Amino acid sequence: MKNKLFAVAAALTAAVMSFAAQAAEELRVGTHPTFAPFEFMDTHTREYVGFDMDLIREIGKRAGYDVKIVNMGFDGLIPALFSGTIDIAASGITITEERKKKVDFCDPYYQAGQGLLVRTESSGTYKDLKSLEGKVVAVQIGTTGADLAKTIKGAEIKAFNTGAEAFMDLKMRGSEAVITDRPVIGYFMDMIDSSAVMDDAGNFSAVGLFFNNLRAMFMTVLYGFIPFLFLPALSLGINAVILGVMAAYYSNEGISLLAFFAGILPHGVFELPALILSLAAGLFLCQSINAYIRHNEKGVMKPLLLNILRVVVLLVLPLLVIAAVMETYVTPALMQLFL
Repeated sequence: MKNKLFAVAAALTAAVMSFAAQAAEELRVGTHPTFAPFEFMDTHTREYVGFDMDLIREIGKRAGYDVKIVNMGFDGLIPALFSGTIDIAASGITITEERKKKVDFCDPYYQAGQGLLVRTESSGTYKDLKSLEGKVVAVQIGTTGADLAKTIKGAEIKAFNTGAEAFMDLKMRGSEAVITDRPVIGYFMDMIDSSAVMDDAGNFSAVGLFFNNLRAMFMTVLYGFIPFLFLPALSLGINAVILGVMAAYYSNEGISLLAFFAGILPHGVFELPALILSLAAGLFLCQSINAYIRHNEKGVMKPLLLNILRVVVLLVLPLLVIAAVMETYVTPALMQLFL
């Protein structure tokens, strides 16, 4: 089992789906798709996916309705039911006595524990709600986690529009704990555990970032050995797509563009020149191999490879070292200003 980056303590809740009084041939389902693994947007397909989404689509299919997913804020779901904007809310909604006075719920279909997510270094300090008295706690607006946090004596509550922002605030040391559903915490922990650029305390690792970027730059140059296709150019396109996906994700999560730029510019001003140099080296290598194949030009490969090696050692490597340090220490601090 992998070492977990955060420690969790839990208490029991029930997540359910609430129904409006009437349904149309087109079933309008309101959700706040920032609550993985229950509802979130697949950044590749741009589809809303997750446990709740699969469940409501299957219900609609069996009942003969065409399900239309409507993206909206979590705290706007119940008002949207009253206004008739949506027919159903499926968004990991917990059954509470207060909510039962306003809407009808189906039978509970999932039990999820409210949990505390803390940094590993703090796992011995923050084990329950009492230990968080007087501390800063991050939550998502309108959730039962936010209600639970309000019971902590003297705690400073930082409420965010999305759970992703709350998790980011914890990582950037803006808060001591996040209170939310345990499955959401588990999903987040699994995502972090699968990352090669973070250390066991949940912090960005300069060494991990350096080798991750070095691997990418090396592959860019290596593609140059494949003649005629000029594959190194793909690296630039891939990076552009990645940035586009990141921007879409931030927008979908309700995180400001200022935070997005703060998250890429400090280290990006060093990574981008390293990428361009690697790209140029790979393209030049590919062109030279093409000339060798077409015209049987001899004696060009050895000096060419030596020149590429000089570029990598004298320029690319130092830029990647600086970028890794910036991404580890400067970028998180700057992002904290915009979250």
